[in-house]
Amino acid sequence: MRLEHIQKTFQKNPTYHSDRCEKHSMEHIIWKQQSICPRCFLEQQDQQLQEQIEGQYKKSQKMKKYNTLYHSSLVSDSTILKATMESYKPTCEEERRNKQIILECIQRYKQGEIFNVILQGLQGTGKSHLAYSILKELNETAEYKISSLFISVEDMLRKIRASFQDKESKYTENYFVDLMSGVDFLVLDDLGAETGAIKTDKKATDFVQRVLYAIGTTRQDKPTILTTNLTGKALFSMYDRKLVSRLLKNPKYIIFKESKDKRISSSPF
Repeated sequence: MRLEHIQKTFQKNPTYHSDRCEKHSMEHIIWKQQSICPRCFLEQQDQQLQEQIEGQYKKSQKMKKYNTLYHSSLVSDSTILKATMESYKPTCEEERRNKQIILECIQRYKQGEIFNVILQGLQGTGKSHLAYSILKELNETAEYKISSLFISVEDMLRKIRASFQDKESKYTENYFVDLMSGVDFLVLDDLGAETGAIKTDKKATDFVQRVLYAIGTTRQDKPTILTTNLTGKALFSMYDRKLVSRLLKNPKYIIFKESKDKRISSSPF
């Protein structure tokens, strides 16, 4: 509302001059049985509008954080999107023990502790399921105060390479580095899959090393959750030692040695 509009509104009804406003040196007007200064009234309306806008902005920022997991994640297996801690059904003692360790890690994260979680072991043991479940549990119980992101390393690198030819693509190297650097909790899923077979002597390319190094460097003060089929020896063989050191900083290892591949355990041949 503009001051002129308020004054015109007042003029449509009987008004009576009273004392002057000490702040604006304007005559008060009797409006609806109240003595008010038109300019004070305008400032009050502006203040209320400003508070309303700020409230809406803060709410939108909270929702943006909350929705990062669901709108910006890069998941190679869409079934992971339905994963929860409740839906993870252990089939052996190792899986029961590892699930309990993860529940304890979630509580430590909620208490503000900063450490990395490394889920390592054979494929098909539910590492990605558990990693996504950690993020979902944190996301749903943090009252919109944290942001989290699940990124398939192989899919991310494929999209970055595609952007070299597609100049309209938003999935550039800078896009992913900035995105992953900013979130409170990050899952890097299936590290090493970009090289192909698990048992390989291949070295990660300079491009892969550069992208992962940038992410690892910017997340030294934030929790990162890593899933991989590679052993520690294979990681140090495939990637630069400084890169692996950053990814494994302050780690909590969750190892799957005895669990079976759930994807093929029911195969008849």
